[in-house]
Amino acid sequence: MKRFWTFLWQNMVHAIVIAFNKNLSLEKLLSQMNLKLSISRHFLSLLSLTIFFFGCKEEANIRISPVCEIVELQDGDILKNIQVKTIHVNAYDEDGTIESVDFYINGSLLESVKTVPYSTEWVITKEMTGQFNLLVTVVDNEGNSTRASIRLFVIAFDDPQEPPVADFSTEGRFIQEFGAVQFIDSSQNNPNSWIWDFGDGEVSEERNPQHFYLRTGRFTVSLVVSNYFGSDTITRKEHVYVYKTDPRNLCLGCDTVSVLQDIDGNTYETVKIGPRLWMAENLKVTKLNDGTPIPEIKDAGTWAESTTMGYCWYDNDSIAYANPYGALYNYYTVDTKKLCPTGWHVANDDDWNILLILYGGSSKVTGGALKEEGTKHWTEPNTGATNQSGLTLLPGGFRIYNGGFAQLRTWGCYWRIEDKVIFNVLHYDSEGYSGNYYSENGGASIRCVLDRPK
Repeated sequence: MKRFWTFLWQNMVHAIVIAFNKNLSLEKLLSQMNLKLSISRHFLSLLSLTIFFFGCKEEANIRISPVCEIVELQDGDILKNIQVKTIHVNAYDEDGTIESVDFYINGSLLESVKTVPYSTEWVITKEMTGQFNLLVTVVDNEGNSTRASIRLFVIAFDDPQEPPVADFSTEGRFIQEFGAVQFIDSSQNNPNSWIWDFGDGEVSEERNPQHFYLRTGRFTVSLVVSNYFGSDTITRKEHVYVYKTDPRNLCLGCDTVSVLQDIDGNTYETVKIGPRLWMAENLKVTKLNDGTPIPEIKDAGTWAESTTMGYCWYDNDSIAYANPYGALYNYYTVDTKKLCPTGWHVANDDDWNILLILYGGSSKVTGGALKEEGTKHWTEPNTGATNQSGLTLLPGGFRIYNGGFAQLRTWGCYWRIEDKVIFNVLHYDSEGYSGNYYSENGGASIRCVLDRPK
């Protein structure tokens, strides 16, 4: 019998090889091997029984893993803290029984449940906020296991459940090179993630980062805040000003010049603001610093048609308005670059931007720190006036391009040197100031600033 099975096995292997190589049918193959068809039929029957026997045995050894399904909760669900949350699981095993259902929160075992119902209670305390990973493992009586996991997000019980509103403040916005700025998040609606862009190629995901600036320049800072309900971004252009730590970028002469004198002999108090030394009073000189007289233009028509330098007093009354409001100059006079005393210049864009950086970061609020306090010269209410800077800007009004006068005691108008004809206007009823494009024939006040060393 053993010889028969050996013979049968050898012929089976031989037949399969020949059939594969010659693409023969099984009956032709067996006839070529001089085997009777009846034997081949018995062989096929035995082969089928053998395959059926071993196949059933293999199928009988297959183990079915248990089913594990977290019910009621879904991945990404948001829960409030200060509560007890019941977690339910649907678990069963088709070919056996459930031995245990294990509940884990962030890798720590919460409870192992052995009997139906497969559920547990998760105590969410006041201190718990953020992302939590729930993992459930089901094990059957044969040792097979199945896992299910979801992410849950826990927020404060009093969370408004609205997207955040981005906002921040800073300490030390005007710094020397290699200095640090402290950024403070003041966003609303409980953000849980922060992305800072400091404008110098560096970023941070801290809530209140301290950042060191290693090069000079003006840097735009942005903050993106997010929570489970959305995100918001705030960007502040040129929010940080970093200057070089060498004498050219310090206020040279600031400690020695306390009183400034113009070519007419008028004297002016000065005030140091950051790296700049400013005149603390309005200019009232009547000559350029090379001695050239500036024409006083009283007539409205002449003022309106003039294309050369000129000055006036408000309402053409020097006795009433020269002190403390100073003179009003047209832009042609400013453009000579000789209006201020030698070594000084009419305040330019850089000078005004430093004031922005130092006092509020926005023209909407900076004006209050620049205006004289009270209502001695300003009309009530003189909103937001603190004169924190010591600059003591005054409401000298302005001369209209057609020669008329306007806004004494309500507006302070100051020429600003840049590539456009513009002056800054401070208002009696606002803590901000605005830049206004105007005609060269407009008349406005002047503040001078000490030149930078070259």
